[in-house]
Amino acid sequence: MSIPSVPPETYKFLYVKKDSILKEIDESQAIKHAIREAEASSKEVSKLSEGLKTIESDIEAMNSKITAAIEYAAKRAELTLKPLKMNRVKIKLQEVVKSTGEIINTFRFTYDGRDYRILSLSEKIRAELEVSNLVKQLAERDYPVLVDNAESSRLFLVTLCDTYFC
Repeated sequence: MSIPSVPPETYKFLYVKKDSILKEIDESQAIKHAIREAEASSKEVSKLSEGLKTIESDIEAMNSKITAAIEYAAKRAELTLKPLKMNRVKIKLQEVVKSTGEIINTFRFTYDGRDYRILSLSEKIRAELEVSNLVKQLAERDYPVLVDNAESSRLFLVTLCDTYFC
């Protein structure tokens, strides 16, 4: 038996074919490796998304606790100040923001329903005398009160201690 002779072009063709098949094998192995990495990454992404959901629920729980604490503090302040009755002066603890409609906590004095900041000088003096009477009652001390610019107001409250008008 003799081995048939093969022309050299056939060997070249076979070597080229072999090289192209090896390249395809390398490419398919690279693709296979990339798919495995993508699967591992997707598992990590799902773990991270579960962790993110847990963190979001924790944040939501903390926000609800903070809101409850703020509401508690506001209600406590309201109940604490409820027995502090004054004749014409009121303590305003909440205010509505006109632009957003949001209710915010404040601590403001009103005199006959008007904000202290817009009162006239005589109304401010009367409001301050009323507040000073309340403070004296709460402190159970009898301190003298000095009123400056007394000429701007003709009507004064009856005070519980010595009041000096200048």
